[in-house]
Amino acid sequence: HGYDVSQLPSDVRRLGLDVETFDACMSSGRGLDAVRKDVAEGRRLGVGSTPTFFINGLKMPGILSPAVFDTLLETLASEGRPGQSSAVSGHEHP
Repeated sequence: HGYDVSQLPSDVRRLGLDVETFDACMSSGRGLDAVRKDVAEGRRLGVGSTPTFFINGLKMPGILSPAVFDTLLETLASEGRPGQSSAVSGHEHP
């Protein structure tokens, strides 16, 4: 289910972004090291899709409803364990 990069130009226009600015940014390579680092960390943690959440070390891939988060956090709180969730972004760890 990878993204088809050939769709990028039409997606940029569809989103109303400035095409020249976008192209210049993409060509510059700025931020590429950070993206590579995030991808490597995601692989190390076994992330196969986005979004993927880690809650007290439990990997939960996919879109989760607010009700699922509420239930999980209430369960963790009732067990005396603080619930902390973070999207894997390369800056936060489970």
